[in-house]
Amino acid sequence: CVGFCGGLQSLEPRRVEDSNMSSASCGALRSCQTVLPCTSENFADTADFYQKLGFRVKEIWPADSPEQAVLVGFGCSLRLRVEEKQLPVPTLILRLGKPPTEPVVVAPNQGRVEFEHDAETLVLPKLERKLVTTTSGEWSVGRAGMLYRDLIPSRLGGGLIASHIRIPTGGPVPDYVHYHQVAFQMIFCRKGWVCVVYEDQG
Repeated sequence: CVGFCGGLQSLEPRRVEDSNMSSASCGALRSCQTVLPCTSENFADTADFYQKLGFRVKEIWPADSPEQAVLVGFGCSLRLRVEEKQLPVPTLILRLGKPPTEPVVVAPNQGRVEFEHDAETLVLPKLERKLVTTTSGEWSVGRAGMLYRDLIPSRLGGGLIASHIRIPTGGPVPDYVHYHQVAFQMIFCRKGWVCVVYEDQG
């Protein structure tokens, strides 16, 4: 399960020491929940909706007139919470072992649930053969504050990405452990040097 919400203003990672949270409070963290706002009118129907998707109710309170509930499933913990008015609801993405028959459903609280096929094998689109020469293009801030320039905007049918990458300040890059679903990846260092780490390779 993957959760997304809007309103992101910066692509650069925010360090804990830059926030109002102390290292002591971070060390005390035990779990994480995604809040799905509801109203008193759609709370029960929303809880029923997510149960039909496969989530189960772990907690609900108060018993006589529920205003909050914790639902768990697929590695997610969702907090349904009654608000005075319906607030924006983050989108949930549920990944399936087979292609979905219905790609999008909407909950009673207007929460959007999208279904994706979590394919075990990589499916590559047909490559469009073409000679591409790129002499211009705008730079944009990409992952970990690095600057990216798209060298093949057409992607040659969606099967190939080529990026010119700059690290303007040099030094350590606050990147994240991640992976790409690709059949082939090559890094060519045009100027300077870079040290990268690969799983099981060092």
